[in-house]
Amino acid sequence: MKKPYWKKYKEPIKTTLLISLVFLSIWQTAFYWLSSAFSNATTENNYQMIPKFGEKEFNEKETYQLSAPPITYIHDQSVIRFLPATLSTSETEQDSYQKLIKQISQTTLGAARSVDLNTEDWKKILLQPGVEFQYHSAVPLEQVSSFFNWKSPPPSLSVREVDRVWITAPAEQETAVLYLISARSQDPQVYLVDTTLSKNEFSKLIQGAKPQTLYQATSNFDPSSSGPVLPKGNLFYLPEQPVKADKVTYPISSIEIGDVKKVLFEDPNLQPLKPREDWEIYAHGTRQTLVYDKLKNEIQYNKQLTESEDIPPKTESKILVGKMNDFLKKHFGWTGDFHLEHLSSENNEMKFRQFDSGIPIYWRGQPDPFQPDVSPVFIRTEPYISNSNMEDARLYQRSLDFWKPTDRKAQTVTLPDKDKLKNIFQKYKVDLGSIKQIQLVYLADRASASNKNTVTLTPYWKVVVMDSPSFSMKEKTFYVGEDGQWIGEKQKPF
Repeated sequence: MKKPYWKKYKEPIKTTLLISLVFLSIWQTAFYWLSSAFSNATTENNYQMIPKFGEKEFNEKETYQLSAPPITYIHDQSVIRFLPATLSTSETEQDSYQKLIKQISQTTLGAARSVDLNTEDWKKILLQPGVEFQYHSAVPLEQVSSFFNWKSPPPSLSVREVDRVWITAPAEQETAVLYLISARSQDPQVYLVDTTLSKNEFSKLIQGAKPQTLYQATSNFDPSSSGPVLPKGNLFYLPEQPVKADKVTYPISSIEIGDVKKVLFEDPNLQPLKPREDWEIYAHGTRQTLVYDKLKNEIQYNKQLTESEDIPPKTESKILVGKMNDFLKKHFGWTGDFHLEHLSSENNEMKFRQFDSGIPIYWRGQPDPFQPDVSPVFIRTEPYISNSNMEDARLYQRSLDFWKPTDRKAQTVTLPDKDKLKNIFQKYKVDLGSIKQIQLVYLADRASASNKNTVTLTPYWKVVVMDSPSFSMKEKTFYVGEDGQWIGEKQKPF
C-alpha cells in the first residue's frame, strides 16, 4: 500500500518549517532592534532639539548654592576677611567657599529664642571664630529658611526680616551657634539658634576658607576698646589695604526668541501679535502669554491657573526655590552665576542676581535692584503652583542678552582702602554713623555708542547710607571707584 503524500514528505516539510521559523525569528529580532534604535535616536533628537541657553557649569548648581546668603565674612583671631561667593568645580575652591556653604546648609538648626546682647556680648562674638553672612538688604525669614536646614518646620518669629546671619563657636560650647540679626531699627532684634555643627568641623571650614579670601577688613567698632558701645544696626567693614580687583569686558550674545518659544510653548510655531513696532505678543489660549520687547531684548512670560486647579497649602521656601532651579535648568536658563536676591513672602516671587568671580553685578543707570524692568544681570520668576503641577513658571521675566565666561578679558584696577574711603566720605559729607553697609560690587555698562555689543564690569565700593538716624526703610546708595571716583545714585526702596 502506497504511503499518503503528506507522510512521504513529512520530514522535508518539517525541515522547511523549522528553517522558516528560524529566519522569521532573525527577522523579528532585527526589526525590533532597528525599531528600538530608531526610537532612541528620535527621542535623543527630540531632547537635543530643546534649546539650551547657558553653559553647563551654571546649570549644575544645587538649591543651597542659589539661596546661600550673598556676602560672606570670615572671623578668625580678631581678623576679618571677605570671602567671595565663587562658583568653581576645582578641588581647591571646593575645599573653601563651596564646601563651607554646603556643610552649613546641611547642618541641623534647633529652636530659635530671642536674646538681648550687650556690648560685651558683641565683643565676644566679634573676637570668636565665626562666619558672618550678610544680605544686600533685609530679606524675609522665608528666604533665610530656603538655605538653612531646620530640625522642625522653619520658625515663626516676631522679626519679619533678617539682615545678617552670624555663626560662631563659643569657648564654653562643643557646637557652633547661630544668630539671626534684624537691624531694621536702632535696637537690633537677635535670635539665638543651636546647631549640630561641631566646633572642630567649624574650625576646619574657617581654616579651609582663609586662602580664598580676597581682602582683610576692619569694622567701625573696635572690640578691644572700652569706649562707646557697639553701633546699633550699622556694623560695617572697611578694607585694611587697597584692594586689587578685575575690570572685565565681554562681548554680548543673545538668545533667539524662536528658542524661547520652543522652551515655553508646546507649539513653537505660534505667530505674534504686534500691537506696536517694537513689541511681539505670543499667546496660547488665554492661559499662556509671552511679551517680547524687541527694543530692550527682554521677555515676560505669564501662565495662569485653570478654573479647575486649586492653589495648594503654603509650600516651604526651600522647595519653591528648588522648583524654580529645576525649571531654569531644563533649558540651561542660568546664563551666568545667579544667586537668589529676594524671595517675596506674599506671592513667592523670586529675583536672582548675576555674580562674576563671586562679586554681585549691578546694571549701571537703573534704580537697582527692585523695579519692573529687568537687566542682563537680573532674572525675575514666580513658580506655577497647583495641586497637580509645580514644574512650570507662573512668571518668567528676563533679558535675552548674556555673555559667555570663555570670552572674559580682564585688567587689574585698585580700589581705595579704609583711610582713603574715610577721606572721601568726609569730602562728600557722609556721616560714618549713617553708613549701613559697604560692599564690593561690579557696575555693568554697555560700551560706547560705536560698540553696543560689549559690556564692561567695573569694580566699585557700594556704600549704603540710611537717610535718618531712625534707620527707616529709606536708603541712599553711592559708589566709590578707582582713584576715588564717586557715583551718587538713589536706591529705590521695596
